Amino acid sequence: MSNFKYNFKKYYLPKFFTVFIFIFSLSLSQVANATVYAPGDTLEPDCAPGSPSCGVSTPAVTNIGNTDLTLTAARTLTLGGYTITFEGASFDVAIDDAGNLSVGGGTISTPSSGLVLSANAGASGTIQIGTGGAGSSTPDLLTLDVKSDAGDPSGTNGSMYYNANTNKLRCYENGAWGDCIFQSTASAQNLTLARIGNSTFSTLQHMQNVFHSAGWTSGGTITDAGGETIDVSAGTGLIRTSNNAISGQVNYFDWAAVSGVAIPTDAIRYVGVEYNSGSPQVTVRTSANWNLKTDFPIGVVVNEGGVLNIYSDLQAVGDHAANMIQREYETMPLSPDIREGGLVLGETGTRNITLTAGAVWDRLNRYTVPALNTSITGNFDAYYMDGSGGFTKVSNLTQWPNTQYDDSSGTLATITDGNYATLWFYIDTNARVSMVYGMDEYTTSSLADAEMAPDVSMLPNRLKVFGKLLGKIVFQKSASTATEVTSLISMSGSSSTSVTNHANLTGLDYASSGHTGFANAIAGVNNNITSATGITSITPSSGLTITGGGASVWSTSSGALTVDSAAALNLGTTNATSLSVGKAGVETTINGGIKIVGNYVTPRGTPITTTGTLNNLVLSDGSYFHYEGVGTATITGIAGGADGREVHIFNDSASNLVISNLNGSSLAANQIETPTGSDITLTPNLMVGFIYDTQQMFGI
Repeated sequence: MSNFKYNFKKYYLPKFFTVFIFIFSLSLSQVANATVYAPGDTLEPDCAPGSPSCGVSTPAVTNIGNTDLTLTAARTLTLGGYTITFEGASFDVAIDDAGNLSVGGGTISTPSSGLVLSANAGASGTIQIGTGGAGSSTPDLLTLDVKSDAGDPSGTNGSMYYNANTNKLRCYENGAWGDCIFQSTASAQNLTLARIGNSTFSTLQHMQNVFHSAGWTSGGTITDAGGETIDVSAGTGLIRTSNNAISGQVNYFDWAAVSGVAIPTDAIRYVGVEYNSGSPQVTVRTSANWNLKTDFPIGVVVNEGGVLNIYSDLQAVGDHAANMIQREYETMPLSPDIREGGLVLGETGTRNITLTAGAVWDRLNRYTVPALNTSITGNFDAYYMDGSGGFTKVSNLTQWPNTQYDDSSGTLATITDGNYATLWFYIDTNARVSMVYGMDEYTTSSLADAEMAPDVSMLPNRLKVFGKLLGKIVFQKSASTATEVTSLISMSGSSSTSVTNHANLTGLDYASSGHTGFANAIAGVNNNITSATGITSITPSSGLTITGGGASVWSTSSGALTVDSAAALNLGTTNATSLSVGKAGVETTINGGIKIVGNYVTPRGTPITTTGTLNNLVLSDGSYFHYEGVGTATITGIAGGADGREVHIFNDSASNLVISNLNGSSLAANQIETPTGSDITLTPNLMVGFIYDTQQMFGI
């Protein structure tokens, strides 16, 4: 504004004064003895050309001095080709003796191609919009013109406008238009972040180098191109300029596609991307020697006799935080805080439960669990099956129940006198303890202790989603205290209550157990026993040999029969022509490893001959089966799964056998999960193997 005032005062104000004083002088002067002027030299509008009554006289000059000049009008004032237009009924224009121009309101425009405002012309100055200073709640706004359609107008360095088509404020710099928020790569990467003192690292690029890693973000699909060759599609990623986790600059980059890369027969090749001195490219190697800084893997190709097996092996770094949280959520759900410890289940008083304080983690969230003692305060909920696929909840218990178990009928069953059962305890992220009834009753506490924890599919919904198994209580019917309390939160299986009933002890020899009272109960019995009743233990001072001239049977009408040895236990090693263990339809458990010297034969079960869609396929006993159907068949699920069960199916037909991935036509517990995530087709003479895992799905 000061520059405009200066120009007005310097250039236009004298002219305005000259015209004003000249006209004013004419109105006051006498036209006596006038000199006649030539036609066309009209000085006064009322004079006719050549009129002798009109003349020219020298006007008197009036000096208005330093007084203010004020114009009030809703008109247009034109000076030196510039126009000041006042719009409205009445606006004031005031020029004070300091040369300041004030406009009460209106538009300043010029008919020429530009309007120049300069402050302190030829030197440094300031053009200010509004009052400045401390400001106000209603500041004056500097508003630029708006372009309504696409494209930029012509411009010069320093020009600005708003583009309504792109909704961007545009600036003309270095000979080109750009968004006014635009920062060049060179300057943006060096923007400084908040820091303390002269820290070693401070820029955006430093943050990229320190916190991010080389790896894949998109593309890089490996496909079989035929003729034992592969194609690798173009892709994007991040890569370091050197093999240094800090000084190696992390750069975004793209790589080009490659095609026709040969994979030798019966060879393994590792596919990845390398920095290559600033020209990143796909690389195929004979070993997985990636440093994960200047190179990284994207896949592996195995050539088996001319058939390529392609595996994705991406060093994925895009959205890595979310991916790491997802992995932790799925592989380490509700993990206890091991450093803090706690969450140990116990009991006190008469069937009251205790729990020490602790915490569990889920995703990146830590959930604190306070200590609990139901003999003082606090309680827990209990659940059992309602017989219709749901659960019945019993709320706010302070003592664990000691007379019933859950037989899945919808009504709790009463435990037989003298028998044992198990109760399972859980904690959720709301720090609420819940109990689930055991599923059976047992004649000894060791059998009750061997009961498997309920599968997640057999838990109430709140425990399916956010329940973590704390431990279990083994008890005898109507007992006021537990036989055994086991904490399982850390999977250590630590027992906090001792077994007090000798009948429930296993693996204890007579002497080390401190037994008394019947050491010689069977002393004097003939060394050759042909029949015995009521004998529960035989401990000979030397070797024990049991022989029979015919068939011999060792059996119990109830309970377990244990045959053990401090050294090797040999069965059928001398005269046996065959050795049978277990009963058809009954699960046989082998604790520890198993070594087979000789042939391992898996009996072939009943062949599969049905064609079409086979839902919840029921197989006969055995683990090896032939498909001999006349026509194509699709297996959507296999019934009878148990943890660790293996099934092998050989396509012995002339048709295809399709293994369907997670097909909803079969029950969830019977579905098959393939490694490819899609259906697999077995052509004739191919075999497929399955194993049932804890997720209750057969995996190939």
